[in-house]
Amino acid sequence: MRSPHLSAPLRRLRLTIFESYQTLVYWGPKLGRSQFEIKKINERIDQMDKAHPHWANPNMDEIATHIKVLLMLPIAAAIDALFLSPTADYAARVFFPNQPIFATVSRIVVPIFMVWIEATLGVLIHNAEETPKWDGSNPEYRILKAIGYGFVLVTPLLVIATFFAARAAGEGDFPLLAFVFALFAAVLHLAILKSGRWIRDAFGWLAYTIKRKYLCSCEEKAQQKHDEAAESVLTAYPVFHTSCNQYMKSLPEDASVIRRLPEGVDKAVRLLFHEEDEQQLSPSLHDGSEDRRITQESEDFPRIREDFKS
Repeated sequence: MRSPHLSAPLRRLRLTIFESYQTLVYWGPKLGRSQFEIKKINERIDQMDKAHPHWANPNMDEIATHIKVLLMLPIAAAIDALFLSPTADYAARVFFPNQPIFATVSRIVVPIFMVWIEATLGVLIHNAEETPKWDGSNPEYRILKAIGYGFVLVTPLLVIATFFAARAAGEGDFPLLAFVFALFAAVLHLAILKSGRWIRDAFGWLAYTIKRKYLCSCEEKAQQKHDEAAESVLTAYPVFHTSCNQYMKSLPEDASVIRRLPEGVDKAVRLLFHEEDEQQLSPSLHDGSEDRRITQESEDFPRIREDFKS
């Protein structure tokens, strides 16, 4: 590549060629990856919207219902914790007199666990009821229903067991109000169990909304990368094209230097254009060609730039 006999303008021209070449090779693959990434993200968003059109365009009433259901579950857990407080405190005092932490743990963990179990079973039971051949007699449905109603009775049974354990231990001041709270907790659990459809729809809408917003943010980031790469390539390629033509016209005996440029230039630039523009873009760049030249006139680039933008 060293040519001491070259004039200063030709040396600057050759430097311009390889600077623009490096820009094309660097930004071309980035442009291709960003285009592919944008396409895949948009396909995933379209698939989600087609699979759940009612979530893609929900009305305000549906959104309000979903939000109410989502808020209902932590509120239900808090109410359940209130109902279980007398029993939890008494059970901790009877069974773990020197470990007051058990009362706190039972107040928090048990209500959350119970609400989660009832919500999950309610969704599973509702899904079983929506199966095409459901008749209420399939064993899976019966098992799920038995487990669900069994957990409804857990709180009253827990209170009764604590009461008899206290009497056996000689503790006679068990709060009878705990029985009333246990009945309220059972009704609460039953309501959660019967709300399977609303719970499923609310969490489905929440998961869909979060995933779609995440994909949209990824699409925006990919679009920013795409715009940056496209601007760099669209700026560098006319410079590369014009400089190559000028160099080969000025010094044809040394034109083999330009002809030996890697094919990565052509591949990087073609990432910008549609297939129908490829032949117009570089009709003479082909593997095995003896006359590898860039013949595109620079005045064609404004048209190609507009085709790309469209």
